Amino acid sequence: MKFCNQCGKEIDTSKKFCVNCGASLTNNKPSPSKQPDRRSENKAPMSPKKKRQIIIGSTIAAVLVVFYFIGAHFTSQERLANSFEEALAEGDSSKIADLLSYRDQDLTVTTEGAEAFVRYIETYPEDKELLVDSVKKQAGALDGNKATAEDEVWDYLLGEEESFVQLEQDGKFLIFDKYKLYIDPIYVKLQTEFKGTKLYNGEEELAEASSNDFSQEVGPFLPGIYTFSAEYKHEYMDVKEEQDVEITPYNNNSTINLSVDGGTVYFDSAFDDSVKSQVIINGESMDFNAFSEEAFGPVAFDGSMEMAVEAEFPWGNMTTETKTLEDDYFQVDFAMSEDMEKSLIDAIANHYTSYMKALEKGDVTLVENMSEDMNDDFEDEVGDYSREDYIYTKETTKLEMDTGKFYLKSTDDGFQSTVYLRETGKEDFYYKEEEPELTEDESYWAYDLLYEDEQWVVIYKEVPWGTPSEFEQVADVIEEPVSITLDNSGEGKPEEDTVTAQADEESDSGIEESLKVLYDNYLTGLIAAINSGDYSKVEPFIKAGSKLETAQRDLVDRLSEKNIKEELQEHNFAGYDSNGSDYVLDTSETIKINYQDGTSEVLDYNWKYTAVKVGDQYKLTNIEE
Repeated sequence: MKFCNQCGKEIDTSKKFCVNCGASLTNNKPSPSKQPDRRSENKAPMSPKKKRQIIIGSTIAAVLVVFYFIGAHFTSQERLANSFEEALAEGDSSKIADLLSYRDQDLTVTTEGAEAFVRYIETYPEDKELLVDSVKKQAGALDGNKATAEDEVWDYLLGEEESFVQLEQDGKFLIFDKYKLYIDPIYVKLQTEFKGTKLYNGEEELAEASSNDFSQEVGPFLPGIYTFSAEYKHEYMDVKEEQDVEITPYNNNSTINLSVDGGTVYFDSAFDDSVKSQVIINGESMDFNAFSEEAFGPVAFDGSMEMAVEAEFPWGNMTTETKTLEDDYFQVDFAMSEDMEKSLIDAIANHYTSYMKALEKGDVTLVENMSEDMNDDFEDEVGDYSREDYIYTKETTKLEMDTGKFYLKSTDDGFQSTVYLRETGKEDFYYKEEEPELTEDESYWAYDLLYEDEQWVVIYKEVPWGTPSEFEQVADVIEEPVSITLDNSGEGKPEEDTVTAQADEESDSGIEESLKVLYDNYLTGLIAAINSGDYSKVEPFIKAGSKLETAQRDLVDRLSEKNIKEELQEHNFAGYDSNGSDYVLDTSETIKINYQDGTSEVLDYNWKYTAVKVGDQYKLTNIEE
């Protein structure tokens, strides 16, 4: 056995060089006096080159080991899961935005989206715990931990709801596997009502409505709680509305209505567009005629806007009460202006004093501010006061008008107003031989007046049904008491006039029969008018210019427009009561109403109709329950 002289290792004699140290074996001859001993043999010193090689090799190996562990640490799924947990715990939206990725590389998770995500997990801390646990379990599963992969989190992941954050391998970095946290983007549809409305997510403008009833899909969004808003600026309104919306894959508000609280307003009034008007919004006048039957707007219904209507009338301008806009309906009710109050008081005072004088004289030509249609009523009233052998004395001490309650409307003949009067005074019927015992009396009247030739004229008056409960705002109509005496006891008694003779000749039974015939004809005509849309079929039985005419014209038009038909099933005339020149009919009706959609219903009504005698005919003037 031979050994190398340089390193002492056993050599192969068939080789020229030592396979261990590379030394030449040509001159490798052992000393004849001693066998080589590897343990005692002196080694030659290592060359500097050799030492450098060994140091460099050791350093590289150490660096590679360190690099491996560092690379493995920074690319590990556990570190990513822990970083995600820390970011959630700290509510660090910037860090969350860096950690989460959409699969579509063209989409970027923004800090604003991460802030909405943080709002969500802070609102639902139990979901945050589940989410962190899920990501950690996914990391454990990717690391080959079978026990972890089979535990309750995977039951959660594979159940009905899958975790919306997925930890997955994403290629390699050198020799290391890379991992990412993926989340699917969410898209929602925003819709709004008005063209020009701007839609926002926080401060970011998402879209501007290019049409009314606008909708557009926007995104991407992380799961989260977002503050969406709609801002609308218009001539009449400037409003912004916000709403917090929760968006998750499990509760995806796929359509979000961002319409501002507003709309158009329809005016309900008794006037036509010949009356000039303007709309007042928050104290500013708008060039819009409220009586044009067009909708006004858009306007806000969030309480930020107040509206009134001002209109021009022959006696002066009038303005409605200012109301806060909360819906699409505005009732135009004017408060009585000073100009209207004065014009009405002047007309009523003139009419009342002249009417009283005409009663005393029995001469209708003395009455002022009264339509000719009232002549018959005047004659009837003269007959009522002209009782045989009686003297009638009346003193009106006060006549007041309720300025807080009145009605005003347009008619084919002009403006018509209804006002309520309270008459206070004393009266008595007595024989010539007796002393009058004037009794205090308070009575109420409803006057209908028409504005013509720059003044109001009385076209109808009646005692209202029941006693008015208002009269909280009153104005005096007459400045001084008005007194009259009708003497029917002596030679000054007027000749019996035609109207009185007719009243005497007509028995109670004859009146009742006439009123019953009037009622029957009226009902038949009304049903025919409703079913044909032709008011003229009931017109002969209703007094022109009366409240009933206005009400039933409207009823016929309204039901005809809706294609509603009626059938008279049963009706009953129970009798009447007389009240001066008025006759109050007590009736009941059963009507079957057939609607356009094929349905029907039967309704029972109890009405009290008011009738008056016009010439030799009776006509209806009013209806009340």
